[in-house]
Amino acid sequence: MLGLVAFGSGVTASALQLASTAVMWAQVRSAQRIKGLDPQIASVLREVQDILLVSARFPLAAFLSAVALGVVLTPTLLPRWLGWAAGVLVIGFLGVALLMTVSPYSLVWVFVYMLFAIWIIITSVVLIRRVGKSQTQTL
Repeated sequence: MLGLVAFGSGVTASALQLASTAVMWAQVRSAQRIKGLDPQIASVLREVQDILLVSARFPLAAFLSAVALGVVLTPTLLPRWLGWAAGVLVIGFLGVALLMTVSPYSLVWVFVYMLFAIWIIITSVVLIRRVGKSQTQTL
């Protein structure tokens, strides 16, 4: 069940972030094609992009929650400390989402995304090393 939650929330977060990027590119292309884009239209596009980007943090928190619970409850595939690190990232993503509603131009989210990228890299390395060990043990 946790795998389904992780998969669904990961897909949702990716879709929201891609939609946010699409709105940003629509704003940029409109400004390039139309000399002097209407400030109201630019403001609305910026707000829609911000809303999509902030709302993508909630599915990311759900994804990391499912992963953290799965790793902490069944530590056979990944070490428990990766689960606890995912739990810290959950708090970070929820905190950033709440902070962005109060102060939309805060750059704290960059720090949380960098930690998330480091967590993904470490998790990938651990998984790759485990796959190599399991293949040599079965041969």
